[in-house]
Amino acid sequence: MTGINVTRVRIAVVALLHAALFAAGALGMRVEVDAASHETTVLTVGHDIVLPPEIAAARVELRRILGLDPEATEFRLVFGSVALDTRQISVGTRSLIQLMQIMASQVDVPSADVVDGRVPRGWADTPGMPAATRLIEISSGEDAPDDAAVAIHYRKH
Repeated sequence: MTGINVTRVRIAVVALLHAALFAAGALGMRVEVDAASHETTVLTVGHDIVLPPEIAAARVELRRILGLDPEATEFRLVFGSVALDTRQISVGTRSLIQLMQIMASQVDVPSADVVDGRVPRGWADTPGMPAATRLIEISSGEDAPDDAAVAIHYRKH
């Protein structure tokens, strides 16, 4: 599938389903401390509450996408790239510097600044890179945008 990053689509769908379930009160979270004083975060998915059909369907779909036990009511969040079983959700985190690099690579910089060597070309604009959905959109231009949430004047841009 050219131009479509399936992983990002799955992440976006999971985020939307999670938001819908959380808003409906169908998800909970708590932190437990085990015997060795390590924290464990537990995501709870209640079966004992009556949900509207679309929220119940969202709960089933979230479990399907994440490969989770359809009958479990609790899932442990663990650090790593692979869950050991269907009652774990593995989470790979990024450092603050990695997040800043990702955001910086998605800035739409003035082409004159790229030509002058002041800034590198952004990842989204690099030839040969696969098409991707931007996680954030930061544009640059001489005219103020009409619909931006934030606009900052910087060096005539």
